[in-house]
Amino acid sequence: MSRIEAAFLAAISVAAWTCFGQTPDVLGANPNQEDLQRLLASGPREVAWAAYAIAKENRREMVSSLASLIASYQGGPIPDRGPMPPEAAAIEAMADALIRLQATLPADAVMHLYPQFPAQTIILLSRASDNTTALLEIFQTTASRDLWLAAGNLLALHPPPEFVRSLLGGFVESFTFHVVLPSSDAGGYGMGGGCAGDYMMSHEPSFADWPKARMYRLITGGRPQNVFAPGLHPVGFTYWETIDYRDPWTDSDCSPAKSKDWRAGLLAELQGKSLNDFPLKPEIYEMVRYSSAESLEDSVKATIAQQSKAFDDVVESFAQSGVLRTLEASTLHLKCRIQVQDDPPGPRSGLPLVVGKWCTPAPPKGEGIGPPE
Repeated sequence: MSRIEAAFLAAISVAAWTCFGQTPDVLGANPNQEDLQRLLASGPREVAWAAYAIAKENRREMVSSLASLIASYQGGPIPDRGPMPPEAAAIEAMADALIRLQATLPADAVMHLYPQFPAQTIILLSRASDNTTALLEIFQTTASRDLWLAAGNLLALHPPPEFVRSLLGGFVESFTFHVVLPSSDAGGYGMGGGCAGDYMMSHEPSFADWPKARMYRLITGGRPQNVFAPGLHPVGFTYWETIDYRDPWTDSDCSPAKSKDWRAGLLAELQGKSLNDFPLKPEIYEMVRYSSAESLEDSVKATIAQQSKAFDDVVESFAQSGVLRTLEASTLHLKCRIQVQDDPPGPRSGLPLVVGKWCTPAPPKGEGIGPPE
């Protein structure tokens, strides 16, 4: 049993957590360090109020006490429905206090928050000097695109070889060839899609006499505030206070196309280039005027060959810099998805088979190494 769990079991009864009107008695007037330590050794509600007071009054001398409790937390799954478990809510309050105090914790202590509190985890990891292993774990396993990008941006600051291999190994080029007759007018081509989501927070009676909870969300679009993971696609965070401790964790934007440039952006950043200057593109769209099956094959082959060479050049540059070993570089090849479109009346029956030629077929979407598609 962890120290925080033992403290909670020895604390006041559940009835005391949920009674109303006791907030002034919890903190008292101008709590000193002894008072705060006593509260941190009490029940979840008292811990939450102590964390609130520590953050509000900028009591940095209490950071080590909060960090010790975070490091002893053994979080289990948080139920999808119903109120947040009181212990988890207290941990969430302490994580918020550590963020607000600009605290620096060892990465292994921070990872006790993961995966229950992903945004708080990555924000605190950004300040840890020993964060490489933890960031790689998140980068290679998370299903959240926003979290993937934040971990990638932080790894790009001091890139380990495993990070570069993961970036290159997961790169997929999407080719779309729009076949038209020679006399056809070029039509417009667009990619759409998106989504909208919301969430509701209801008043949770269990937390009526707790301090307001501060929820965190990562921001990857536009010009985010509170940037903690800089890069070509910077990641910041936003927060809001609520009377419910249930964090509705979602990516900030679930549009399918939002992350298409992120992997290329990380590779470009590692090479000191902008996306415009980086030769490797995540998507290629080309209109092909059809005259024969042979000419169509030649056009498709030439376009794929150009991007295959760009991929090989990027791999070679990492090998020359010593980030990749020659043997590792030799196993990396461009993966691609090929789609051929034609508009009626078109040469539908005469189109040659080009899918699976000239580059390694990529796994189905949703499989492989992030960002999730």
